[in-house]
Amino acid sequence: MSLEENVPEAPKVRRRPGPKPGAKKRRHDPEPAPIDGDYQPLDVVGKEPGFEYFALSNHDRQRRGHQFEVVRWSEKCAHSPWEVFSEELRGKEVKINGQLTLMRAPKERVEARRKRERDAYRAQSQAITAAAKGRGFEVTESIMPTHTINVSASY
Repeated sequence: MSLEENVPEAPKVRRRPGPKPGAKKRRHDPEPAPIDGDYQPLDVVGKEPGFEYFALSNHDRQRRGHQFEVVRWSEKCAHSPWEVFSEELRGKEVKINGQLTLMRAPKERVEARRKRERDAYRAQSQAITAAAKGRGFEVTESIMPTHTINVSASY
């Protein structure tokens, strides 16, 4: 009996087939998020006319909470359709999924803020473009696509 007969065979490793030669690899990138930093209005039940409603995290409330008014639980308060209220929550902040705070702002204030931010962005981009043209760079005017998220449609 020789030593070669006692050596067991190595197990065969099954591998998933790779991409075909010459084929491009597919990327699985997520959908782009909105880059304008704009808060998307929520569709809520019982909202008052003339107001837009927003869900803000604690971080957002520290940054921009002064622009909004907290919605507190009452008989006629605005709320998301899936929230259930109990009597001990009366007068407290309305939370969405127990985490985000429901806040509101008058539509006029929201539109004025959006207009200020659009105007500031335009002025900044025009100044950058003018500086680039002044230094002799060739600048092509293009519009970057933005994406919005309808929060209510995702649930």
